[in-house]
Amino acid sequence: MPETTDGRSMSNSEAFKVWGPVARQTLIEAASTFGGWITYTELADAIQNRTGVIAKQQLNYWIGGLLEEVSEDAARDGEPRLTSLCLHADESIGDGYPWSRGIADESVREEIAAQDRLECYRRYASNFPAQGAVPALPSKVAKRLERREKVGGAGSATSRDHEVAWIIPSNGGTFDSIAAFAAREEIDWSETTSAGIKTGDTVFLYGTAPTSALTHKCEVVQTGVPFESVIDDREFWRDDSAFLQRKGRSWMRLRLVQTFSAEQREALSLDTMKRHGMKGAPQGRMRVPDTIRSLIVRESTTLRHFWWVNQGGTADRGQNFRHLWAPIRAADGRRMRHWDALEAASRGDIVVHYAHRFVIGTSEVAQTHRSAVRPPDFETGEFTGDTGREVWLDHFQEFDVPVSLEHIPLELRKDDLGEGSPFEHSGKVQQGYFFPIMPTIAAAVFGANGLLEDTSTELEPSIEAYDGDSHSERLLRLNETDGTATVTYRKEQSGLRSLLFGNRATAQCGICSREYPVRFLHTAHIKSRSACTLEERVDWKNIVMPACVFGCDALFEMGLLNVGIDGVISLRGNYDETSSLRLFAKSLEGKVARAFTTENRNYFAWRNAQ
Repeated sequence: MPETTDGRSMSNSEAFKVWGPVARQTLIEAASTFGGWITYTELADAIQNRTGVIAKQQLNYWIGGLLEEVSEDAARDGEPRLTSLCLHADESIGDGYPWSRGIADESVREEIAAQDRLECYRRYASNFPAQGAVPALPSKVAKRLERREKVGGAGSATSRDHEVAWIIPSNGGTFDSIAAFAAREEIDWSETTSAGIKTGDTVFLYGTAPTSALTHKCEVVQTGVPFESVIDDREFWRDDSAFLQRKGRSWMRLRLVQTFSAEQREALSLDTMKRHGMKGAPQGRMRVPDTIRSLIVRESTTLRHFWWVNQGGTADRGQNFRHLWAPIRAADGRRMRHWDALEAASRGDIVVHYAHRFVIGTSEVAQTHRSAVRPPDFETGEFTGDTGREVWLDHFQEFDVPVSLEHIPLELRKDDLGEGSPFEHSGKVQQGYFFPIMPTIAAAVFGANGLLEDTSTELEPSIEAYDGDSHSERLLRLNETDGTATVTYRKEQSGLRSLLFGNRATAQCGICSREYPVRFLHTAHIKSRSACTLEERVDWKNIVMPACVFGCDALFEMGLLNVGIDGVISLRGNYDETSSLRLFAKSLEGKVARAFTTENRNYFAWRNAQ
């Protein structure tokens, strides 16, 4: 554990609160000189020397967590990605940089980090060139990549050790690829064998004018497809003669990886690509230039932090929501996007669990996916083999009030939410397993459960560390091309209290009618929560009532008073143990419970029958 210079120990989270601002300021100092950066070791030494809080663990055990917090603080305050300035001893950004994590190609990772450092220099460097600047790699990295390129050579085996990416123009007047990919996951595209496109390559479709932007990212899953085996998609061909002209060619099969949203298409427009070195609109198949490649990765990668899982069967079997599992391929050999999505979940992401027409709770991703044999508590189903992907979860919290689909506004469910939405165009939940959702959907879910911090104003950051306290708050963040969206929501019982009391400082007890500050009122379930169906728990306005801690809540929970079919309070059981108890109980007898209504009469009847 970290220690202060006087020997006092503290937890990592406590140390991070001390180290964080100093680390942030140290990185800003590195950015104040154009081309400046700092190594992990130099940063660690600086923050420990400046704060007097000394780490007792090896650097790699804590520096990553600290930099994640620095990244979150910088993003919240609208600052550039300061952690791009922290490099390894070999001057590389490494494979742990969050905005290029999972990218195998080192050159692309380094280009993304270089672009991010440029934004830091633009903000903080006093000597930033007046004529402007372009992203630059550190000298050791540039030399290493240059040597690798010379050894590999164009078209050699070494040059294909990393993903090869292409841009292919798509003329909507000939073939409507946008409509085709909206309807299916795979399409066939006529090949030009001289281009050298191989199975496993990435293809970006460029929509010609008037779109003039990249529209889709695809993976080449098969080449040399004969015309006789081409997918029947004639409905999307706008020019039959163009289709027939391609009859003698071989075809390649493209599997959709991502459909770019309207905002992403704007960021990947021809005008933007020209500013990054593209000479003009693609006239044919072309390898993606390095500068455009880093632009695409930067603008098309959405770090999604909210996920939706359809979990009816496992919920019924009491799986306790500790893990998610999905196979690799369906019985017919196809890969399914809603299974593959498990591979994109990151540690700390939030998953909302949907079962039997209700969102029933949330959990947190404990670790990224790993290969695993099908767990025994998962159904078999229509897929190939028993090996799949598994994601472990933590902190499952069942909602006090399940959220029905109707509580998520229809216009949100019908919006184009990007590729892989859990909703059909009609707004219904589609069949599938694991889907990314946008902050607006998450906000609607939390708001319907009373967990949203503020549903009436723009969502603003409000951080309190989650320490298990029932009134704690958590900040959830989704980085998008237009900035950082945040959803702040409460956890556990405070959600139901929020629904019941809103922003009121005082309220009346549902039994005795006396008014008290809300901190002296409990949310009492008229019908025990454990006995409620999902539909009854949604009926929170009638299932719960405020009950004061000065006696009404205890008498009601212990069954010493009944609320009859007319709302009149009667006594039962032993309330004569002391004169004070008898006096208080008698003061309620014969009164009408304030919370009683014709709508909750049956719930009171259930309580009386226990």
